[in-house]
Amino acid sequence: MKAKILRTDAQLFIIEQYLDELAAVADVERALALAPTHADGLLERGILRRLRQDNDGARQDWLRVLRLAPKSRTAAASRRNLEKMDVNPDEPQGRNVPRPRRAGGEKAFGHHQKSRLA
Repeated sequence: MKAKILRTDAQLFIIEQYLDELAAVADVERALALAPTHADGLLERGILRRLRQDNDGARQDWLRVLRLAPKSRTAAASRRNLEKMDVNPDEPQGRNVPRPRRAGGEKAFGHHQKSRLA
């Protein structure tokens, strides 16, 4: 009986987290509809996109922050986020730009990376 209650509590927690995330996305989208060049809003939307596995959308938002406010703290945070994704913010990005490769020729992105154990 206790295990069933714990499972139900865990499921409710997951649902609450998902609803909170949806509300956050809606709030940021509304804010950016009113001020589409607001760097803080773009930073936040990039974070939310990254959490939802929308890496291209996150990258676009963070690169836009760098163009709009290159010397701001928001730009510094965007740059750190891009670097965590193995993206050099100073290099061109887009669909036709080849992805960086790691040592040994492996692509830095993608679902088919092999893990290396020492």
